[in-house]
Amino acid sequence: MTRSAVHPGRLALLTLATTLLLTLAFSGVALADTFTADQLFDAQDARPGDGKCDVSAETAGQQCTLRAAIQESNALGGRDTVVLIGGTYPLTLPGSDSNGDGIPDPEQRAATGDLDIRDETTVRGAGLDETVVNATNDRHFHLAKRITGTSISGLSLVNGVSGAGSGRGGGILNFGALLLENVALRQNQGIFGGALDNRGTLTMRGATVGNNVGVFGGGIYNDGQLKISDSTIASNTANRATGDNGGLGGGIYNTTAPAKLTNSTVASNTAEVRGGGIANVSGDVQLLNVTANLNNSPEGASIANTDGRTYLENTIVAKGTGGENCFGARTVSRGNNLGDDSSCNLNGRGDQEGADPLLSPIPDDDDPLAQIYEPQPGSPAIDAADNEACPAFDQRALKRPKDGDGNGSRVCDVGSVEVEPQVPVQEVPGV
Repeated sequence: MTRSAVHPGRLALLTLATTLLLTLAFSGVALADTFTADQLFDAQDARPGDGKCDVSAETAGQQCTLRAAIQESNALGGRDTVVLIGGTYPLTLPGSDSNGDGIPDPEQRAATGDLDIRDETTVRGAGLDETVVNATNDRHFHLAKRITGTSISGLSLVNGVSGAGSGRGGGILNFGALLLENVALRQNQGIFGGALDNRGTLTMRGATVGNNVGVFGGGIYNDGQLKISDSTIASNTANRATGDNGGLGGGIYNTTAPAKLTNSTVASNTAEVRGGGIANVSGDVQLLNVTANLNNSPEGASIANTDGRTYLENTIVAKGTGGENCFGARTVSRGNNLGDDSSCNLNGRGDQEGADPLLSPIPDDDDPLAQIYEPQPGSPAIDAADNEACPAFDQRALKRPKDGDGNGSRVCDVGSVEVEPQVPVQEVPGV
């Protein structure tokens, strides 16, 4: 019998492929998988780790829920991707209570309660107004320590409640390294962060944190590294708890950690005691091209510093109610800021105190439910920022700088929004 010869090139490719597979197998490197969660109910995976996202091994076809997809991702290892369709994903399986004390057992495998992420995972929705995760018994996600490379994008997280006994993060508790992009967290409740408790590294881009309720941080509690850009923190509330504790940081409560906000809006947040927009205890907070507007608190309607410092640059702090805009002597100007009172120590280059920024609310293109604020014609914020410091784009992803006042020079505007130049209407004779 005649055998056909194997071409030397094909033999080399086959040998290389086999070598790579064997190398991955013996090195412990897991291959990435993608799971599409197309079932809009809550159920556990039948056999976590078998590579099949399926809640029932007996039923024909695969039924993949969000919980089952996270369980498979945890069990398999590797940087897996969970794809979500449009619709609402309920999280209804409560955490177990083995001793009857009313506090769920500390399970960490996403089988019940919140979705514990134990390995590098990408969770990708169809859009924050298309994909909604609705948690009723627990928070939505819990990212474990030393887990890096995890991202959540294109979805909304609503109605979460932080686990009984911990009170950490009504929507997300993060101990790892997490990226949130084009995500909205709304109507969540917790003690340490109504929406988010960050104790790791958290980066937020194009996010909305709104209408959440907490005790220390109505929106966010930060005890890690926090970077926020192109985002809105609005209409969150920090209430005082039993024992006269809390009521601090309507939008953000920052402990000893570093935090930086760029091209973002902090607006209409309320703290019952201190720091309607931001309460900074002893960390360093940097605000670059931020608009802090209409926040409320008896001490520091927008910003309250205890032992920490908050650095302002190209930033608007205005229209605070209940108290002055800033509280404490540790607000530091880096120049080109605008405040409508004299409480924020605006004594740097290009600063303006006692000036009304003439802001008007406009919808955010990425999130129709979020409001941002644009300086109106005649605003002292127009063309008054530092071009070298301001980002290349504003919160709406419009290019900076522009000639907002029509004097022929392109200069950035103070705050998160760059004004579009008004095009003069040319009158045509006879028309």
